[in-house]
Amino acid sequence: MTDLLSPEKSTTVRVIADAVTIREFDSTDLPGIRAMSHHLSARSLYQRFFAGTPAIPAALLRQLAQVDHDRQDAVVAVADHLVVGLAQAVRTEPGTAEIGVLVVDAWQNRGLGRTLVTALAERALPRGIGEFRASVLPGNEPARHALTRLWPGAVGSVDEDCLLYRLPLAPLLSASHLAPARVPGGLRRCVAVR
Repeated sequence: MTDLLSPEKSTTVRVIADAVTIREFDSTDLPGIRAMSHHLSARSLYQRFFAGTPAIPAALLRQLAQVDHDRQDAVVAVADHLVVGLAQAVRTEPGTAEIGVLVVDAWQNRGLGRTLVTALAERALPRGIGEFRASVLPGNEPARHALTRLWPGAVGSVDEDCLLYRLPLAPLLSASHLAPARVPGGLRRCVAVR
């Protein structure tokens, strides 16, 4: 794993296992995010957006176009010049942000979602966000498993048709600064993205 300073964006990027780069979202990533739809199954789209949709919704793309890296923040994972993952946080109230994560099918179950969430958390805490909230469909076992790997003991409360997780960032970040742990698929957990 290598951290590099990206001169064109003045932000840290992270190269993981020489295959994936985790970096700050930029509006030039929108075509790549739109193209992710071609690499997502109907099930993946349903589990992320809670509705049958043939592609990433235009509403998300419009929202991403408004990312200011303060009230709204996002990081992307890039492999072979393709966006393969996205994690987004939208401040919903003081100190709290709602998160959403999307990883293309070929990169699922390899620790990439957890890595993206950790990178997003490391960016959120200095901005005054101390808690993430995540809404997950009860049948989305991979997402529920990822959350409990990052936040052991996390339990979602029933909120209409989904589970709502309240996830404090401090325990996650104190745990993520221990020795980087190997995760399935050869990825290493994030240590720092600023």
